[in-house]
Amino acid sequence: MVRSSRRLAGCLVLVAISVAACAEDTVVSGAPACEAPSLRVEPAAVARGEELTLSGTAFMDGCADNCSVDEDTGHQSCEAASPYRGITVELLPDDGEPVELTRVDADEDGAFTVAVTVPADAPEGRASVTTDVVSGEPVEVTIRP
Repeated sequence: MVRSSRRLAGCLVLVAISVAACAEDTVVSGAPACEAPSLRVEPAAVARGEELTLSGTAFMDGCADNCSVDEDTGHQSCEAASPYRGITVELLPDDGEPVELTRVDADEDGAFTVAVTVPADAPEGRASVTTDVVSGEPVEVTIRP
């Protein structure tokens, strides 16, 4: 009987520690896990007058999983996030002036996919495709004659 009581007491202590640790984790807010906007362009090489497909992800203004907890009330509030609207996508030739390819709105998840035509007068050679929203590295494409 004494042995069972000690085992039960040990289990209760472990449960109390586990619950306290879990409760503490729910109060402490970590760094936001929101990803940065990202742009993908296909194909990587295209002729003037041909189409490029532009796909964007995580084009959100804010980070909905950036939350804080009021220590007095225990109330959790999260930053509002909304998709970017009117995103300008440009072609930046290595040898030439920037050319606006399109303006696009991200959907409720911060994503978009749009086909654009490479201008007939785009300079031949390497170019970058960028947006006016801060994102990762510009995407490189090659413009063929």
